[in-house]
Amino acid sequence: VEILGFPINAVHYYEEGTDSLVPAAQSPACHELLDEPPELDSGLAWQTYQSGEVGVYADVRAEADVFDAETPFRSELFVPLADFGVFIVAAAATDEFTETDVMLARLLGANATVALDQVTSESRLAQQRDNLELLTRMMSHDIRNDLQVVGAVAEMLDDHVEGPQREYVEKIRRNTAAAVELTTSAQELVEAMLRTDADTGPMALREVLGGQIARFDDADATVAVDGEIPDVGVRADEMLGSVFRNVLKNAIQHNRGPDPEAVVAADADGDTVRVRIADNGPGVPDDQKERIFGRGERGMSSEGTGIGLYLVETLVDQYGGRVWVEDNDPVGAVFVVELRRE
Repeated sequence: VEILGFPINAVHYYEEGTDSLVPAAQSPACHELLDEPPELDSGLAWQTYQSGEVGVYADVRAEADVFDAETPFRSELFVPLADFGVFIVAAAATDEFTETDVMLARLLGANATVALDQVTSESRLAQQRDNLELLTRMMSHDIRNDLQVVGAVAEMLDDHVEGPQREYVEKIRRNTAAAVELTTSAQELVEAMLRTDADTGPMALREVLGGQIARFDDADATVAVDGEIPDVGVRADEMLGSVFRNVLKNAIQHNRGPDPEAVVAADADGDTVRVRIADNGPGVPDDQKERIFGRGERGMSSEGTGIGLYLVETLVDQYGGRVWVEDNDPVGAVFVVELRRE
């Protein structure tokens, strides 16, 4: 009403269930004349919706395809709103719309379409976020709990089986542990991807990194620290532990040597802190040094989930840092995590 200067206008949205244009909004003047606007499944507005072309009519009563020959309107202007519906402007007199009126109505319709598209996209994204969060809760609680029960039963069976059966129990334990790890990684990845903006702040490097190293005390590998971990803060958040856990896990999982080992070293230099995790495994070929951080990428003969290092790069990137892999001397790989110091 304010932009076009015409008091009678309305918006009809397309409804798939009825395959028609249903009233969505109307101006007060339109409401006084029609009270309850009709659903439109034919007529000039329907033609505009189907064709996607603006319709301008000097006298709708003279049109053969008019929806209601008894309509109180004479001039009508129909502007399509893409797949959403039609914007309708009407007047009681004939030949009311100038070229300027039509141009303004087109611009208004285009702006309305963009706004509707944005709202629809945001609604769709919100629904997808809700679905992912529901899946994450299910994976982190129900599925993980069931897997832990299976693992506990396998532990109990271990004392009651001998010979070949022991190998089967060990396989159950190993696969159950891997499945639990998969649900953990999937949950963390979903949480990382759902965040629109990471709320970073100073995190204590020594405490977080040291805590993750301690988790591997019972692993079939040696995890050692070269020197001291600097007592500094780095820009990160509560998911920083996932970064170090996944890099350490990757170093151990890919090592099939008789004495797998990972050595952790860290140094603070100016505005950055670098954590180096070196292993004595098979190493990473040059053509895979970048690809290994890709979503779903697995290393050679990997038993991992294929998302651990992708999660690492996702989080480190959100922190404003970098992660890469180098060759170790004489064998193995060195994963370098560079973070900003705070």
